[in-house]
Amino acid sequence: REIEKPFVMHCKSGADRAGFASAIYLMVIEGRPVEEAQKMLSPKFVHFRWTKTGILDYILDTYAARIQQSPIPFEDWIRTEYDPEALQAAFNARNRWAL
Repeated sequence: REIEKPFVMHCKSGADRAGFASAIYLMVIEGRPVEEAQKMLSPKFVHFRWTKTGILDYILDTYAARIQQSPIPFEDWIRTEYDPEALQAAFNARNRWAL
């Protein structure tokens, strides 16, 4: 929250973890909507939702659907409702070819 700006976020390939971290940064730190944050995970950045890393899209999609019911900040959702095993199982069931 207190990092000097500008800063660089990087992972080995730059498409998946860095994109997800960028999406979280936009939502949590900059207060941007999830729809805008989801753009950090795109083919433009060599991220493809139909691969096994599509779980990252699925997490943001699940959060987006949740806030349609009633608003909840992303960090609160992670702390109180996020269930990584259930999300992975649901993603795997929908995307068997991504395993």
